[in-house]
Amino acid sequence: MPAQPDASPQQGEFLNPPLVEPVMVPATDGVEVAVYDFGGSGPLLMLWHATGFCGGYWEPIARRLAGQIRCVAIDIRGHGRTTIPEGLSMAWTGMGNELLATIDHARTLDGVDGQGPVCAAGHSMGGASIVLAELA
Repeated sequence: MPAQPDASPQQGEFLNPPLVEPVMVPATDGVEVAVYDFGGSGPLLMLWHATGFCGGYWEPIARRLAGQIRCVAIDIRGHGRTTIPEGLSMAWTGMGNELLATIDHARTLDGVDGQGPVCAAGHSMGGASIVLAELA
């Protein structure tokens, strides 16, 4: 039986890529964060994923919420298409700083009230990163 090729995705590759292409947003420590604007109308909802996932994970949920809320997700450092400099610490405090940079970016998107409230939802590590961003 011939050997099967490894189907595991590499850094920045997806088995099921999101339908939305990300915009790369500069953050702290030379990190460039992949930001996915899933669109929608209404208040801004920022979405952060768990360890081992990526921003595209939120796409089916964002589609369901599109008539009520504007959904924007990111790839947290070390995940998806977000780029990090060689040897950069994976400390979670850096993730909190990246979230703040992406909120600033999301406030500039067409149709977003730049002064309006921002809601956030996170799964596991994403939730902890939200708390760290609030404490920063």
